[in-house]
Amino acid sequence: MARQKSRALPRKLADTDRQIEKLRRNISKQCVSIASSIDTTPPETIPHVVRARWLRELRKTGVALALLVNRLASGPVALAARPSTRLER
Repeated sequence: MARQKSRALPRKLADTDRQIEKLRRNISKQCVSIASSIDTTPPETIPHVVRARWLRELRKTGVALALLVNRLASGPVALAARPSTRLER
């Protein structure tokens, strides 16, 4: 479905659309994988320095995503075609 949408968009927008879709898919897969690894590793076996590094890296990733969301949300919005307010007969 994303590819069908991309064809109607100008190239730059289509490229960005594909990048966002790829990021979303990869993040979802990685989060599931990481959560599974964490859940199956006894907490006492994770050295403090490793836990601190993982937390730092995950927080950086969250901040980077939040920056992207905020940048997109704060930009001007293109006007969409308004739906007809008249009832069709």
